[in-house]
Amino acid sequence: GLFVLMHGLDLLGLIDFIGDQIYSIIIKVPPGDSRLAVAILLIIWVSAFASAFIDNIPYTTAMVPVIVSLAESDLGLPLAPLTWALCFGTCFGGNGTLIGASANVVAVGLCEQQGYPISFVRFFKIGFPCMVISVTVATVYMLITHVLIPWY
Repeated sequence: GLFVLMHGLDLLGLIDFIGDQIYSIIIKVPPGDSRLAVAILLIIWVSAFASAFIDNIPYTTAMVPVIVSLAESDLGLPLAPLTWALCFGTCFGGNGTLIGASANVVAVGLCEQQGYPISFVRFFKIGFPCMVISVTVATVYMLITHVLIPWY
C-alpha cells in the first residue's frame, strides 16, 4: 500500500518537485566543497523529515532516481556522498515518529499486546528528539568524511 501511495505522489509530481527544489538550491552554491556540503545537508535533512512522516522504504525507493539525476547533472557532485546522505536521512528519520518505519509500528503493536499502549504523541516526544540528535551526528560525520577529508 505504501508503494502505491509513493507511486501516486510520483505521478502527481511531488518527487520531481522535491528534486527540482533541491537542484535549484544547490545550483546557487559555487562549485566545489561548499556545493557538496550544501547537497549533503539538504538531502540528509529533507530525507529525515520526510521519512519521519512517510514510511522510509518507499520514500527511499522514490528518491533514488532523484539522487542519481543530481549526480548525473551539471552540478558536479559525486554519487557516493549523496547516496549516503539519503541512507542516513531516511534511516534515522524513520525513528522520529511511530509511522516513520515499519519496525516502529510492529514494536508498538507488540507493546499494546502486552498491555503497554504507546500513543503517536508519546512516541513522538521521545522519537523525534532522538531522530534530531542522530541526524545531527550523521551530518557531522558526512561533512567530515566527504567534505573535509574526502575518501570517495
